[in-house]
Amino acid sequence: MSENFGYIDIILLAIMAGFILLRLRSTLGKGADNMPMKARFTQAQSNKEFTKPIIEDEIKQDTTNFDEKIFIKGAEAAYEIIINAFAKGDRKTLKPLLTKDLYKNLESVIKERESKKITSQMTFIGIKETKILDIDNKDTFYKVKTKFVSEIVN
Repeated sequence: MSENFGYIDIILLAIMAGFILLRLRSTLGKGADNMPMKARFTQAQSNKEFTKPIIEDEIKQDTTNFDEKIFIKGAEAAYEIIINAFAKGDRKTLKPLLTKDLYKNLESVIKERESKKITSQMTFIGIKETKILDIDNKDTFYKVKTKFVSEIVN
């Protein structure tokens, strides 16, 4: 009787292996080699049509995840750094935080103060109010127009 169990084990293992192979084939499918060349090209072309809307949906989703409170906290911190750096004439701090045009304007004022040997003594007391006036979305770049009302003593 023990000889019969050996054959049954082999038969059961073969059935399980066949079942696993069938499941893999149904899950993974057949390769593209079986498709005619024209069908492969059409399928790839149709995938390109769906790529752009998916990316646009992700950008729209990013806009919906925009948290005003977190943005305002960061903007207020950046504003304070910019005001203090401008008062000290710290160009290294200002340059990465500003647009090229704004940096040029502030740098010209700093140069003018330096040429006239004017020193700025400023105390930043705090920000009274911060408002987001406008949000403009261009591609993946967001331009946020923000109004700051702060108390500064010169």
